[in-house]
Amino acid sequence: MEEKEHNIGVVVGRFQVPQLHRGHLELLNIVDTESTRMIIVLGISHAINTISDPMDYRTRELMLKKVFPKATITGIKDQSDNYLWSGELDTIIHSLTNHNDKILLFGGRDSFISHYKGKFSVAEMEPTIFYSGTKMRENLWDASMDSVEFRSGMIRAAYMRYPTTQPTVDIAVLNADKTKIILGMKYSDSQEQNLWRLPGGFVDIKDKTYLSAAKRELMEELGMIEVGDFKYVTDMKVEDWRLRSQSDTKIHTTLFQATHNYGTPRPGDDLDEAKWFDFNDKLLNPKLLVPGHIPLMRELLDLNGHDDLFTVEEIKEAFN
Repeated sequence: MEEKEHNIGVVVGRFQVPQLHRGHLELLNIVDTESTRMIIVLGISHAINTISDPMDYRTRELMLKKVFPKATITGIKDQSDNYLWSGELDTIIHSLTNHNDKILLFGGRDSFISHYKGKFSVAEMEPTIFYSGTKMRENLWDASMDSVEFRSGMIRAAYMRYPTTQPTVDIAVLNADKTKIILGMKYSDSQEQNLWRLPGGFVDIKDKTYLSAAKRELMEELGMIEVGDFKYVTDMKVEDWRLRSQSDTKIHTTLFQATHNYGTPRPGDDLDEAKWFDFNDKLLNPKLLVPGHIPLMRELLDLNGHDDLFTVEEIKEAFN
């Protein structure tokens, strides 16, 4: 570490760990010892309760205050580029110091240093101990603990989440003259194991678009059939029985339609059966189709010229 005269030592970091590891303590103890006053600036993400940033500012502040009670601790929100972020950091430091203070920012090799474009001097420290906060978090993901504190933390984490909609895609594969449609069945679904459904599934984080997600799901669930003329039909909230009692998590699906060119549908992924059905309003039978897909089927039938459909009341009367 290059020796520089200073009286205020500033450490910038996220400290997203259950307790400060030895690498953190080595850095912070050096800065605390060599500075008249230590300022710790905590990075704050705009995303809440994520794998990279699971803890809020206040939780991390309390952790640091317990070990370094005399330190001044504040936070800085992420910015869209390094220059904006650096300008904000400089402003924060100015607000906490006097004009005659000599300020030095401290960091390690994988710290904020490469992103900082501000005016203060920076000292890069070579750690003698290497610890990874990411590894610490990864080792905790399935580590259940029998304590009131652990259970309280899990409850608090759930309440910190924004209400979430889980995106899915469903695909209606019709034959060329739109008289037949492919439906699938899942035996593993204990509530709907005897009911048919449109092929589809959850959008993967690696999917670039909902359309690419639909094409991936179609191949996974129906095998190597060839389809064409993909087009958007509708999107809507789906009343999935698994989330019926959850007020903060729902499913929102996007429905696509495609035309079957050739190939025999072979069920895969979590579909156990797949076969052709006549494409008409008899598919609105709640004893045939999973309830969450009936509104989708109604939109699909209407789009394809089946405009004289049963009402909801007529469906109940006809099929009960």
